Amino acid sequence: MKTRQLLPLLLLLVLLSATSAAAQGKKAAIPFTYLPDNNEDQYNQSISSKTLPLGADGFVILSRNKPGEYAIERYNATLKKAWSTAIPLAAEETLEAFAKNEEAALVVTHRHDEKGNQVLYAHRVDLRSGQKDKPV
Repeated sequence: MKTRQLLPLLLLLVLLSATSAAAQGKKAAIPFTYLPDNNEDQYNQSISSKTLPLGADGFVILSRNKPGEYAIERYNATLKKAWSTAIPLAAEETLEAFAKNEEAALVVTHRHDEKGNQVLYAHRVDLRSGQKDKPV
């Protein structure tokens, strides 16, 4: 008789432990902001990878802070933000590429000037310090 009374309690205990095990499957999370834009946006179309790994040291991301301004942000392996560097764009400037090498993250932008000329600019950000160089 006691076995029949303990069976529902045992079943409930098994179900509760399975639910908490599923919730523990989440490794880590970081807060981020997302600014959707209904206009045609080169950022969403031409740049397929907005996250670049830095090996065991972490990763860098390209994020859109507000219209006309992007940022390169570095996170360490424990998902803590190390630095963030803003990259403001001119009115007729669009993003074309996001890449990195051993020393820096690079954002390439495309700009139309008032004379109708088209120019590509490379924005270089040092991966160690987050210091941004003058675009070339």
